[in-house]
Amino acid sequence: MAKRLNAGLVVAYVKTSPRWGGKGDGQNSDEERERIKSLHDLSDILGADFIELTSPDAASGIIDVARERKVSQIFMGRPRSLNPFSHGRNTLLYRIMSELKDVDVHVISEDPREVPAEDGE
Repeated sequence: MAKRLNAGLVVAYVKTSPRWGGKGDGQNSDEERERIKSLHDLSDILGADFIELTSPDAASGIIDVARERKVSQIFMGRPRSLNPFSHGRNTLLYRIMSELKDVDVHVISEDPREVPAEDGE
């Protein structure tokens, strides 16, 4: 889509700060380092700018990058679970859509081949 729109492409990896007084040494686990490297490599292949940042929460990080880079569209994966107590508010998707009113937000469904099978299926 970026190519069709003759627009730049930005891939953002947002590492969130530890919550609830959790102990975080600021170091990435081996698994997280591998995930970041894979995203960086894919970004290079696609000709995208890769941004890695730390933010108190994912929504704030995405919103900051979107404003700084003046993005017009955001593509994100469908949330794996929804908080039944949020009533649609304060979720990642809700915050992005409410704070970036001039940005189109596209939610991409999961590939059924990548969803882990649940017990009993």
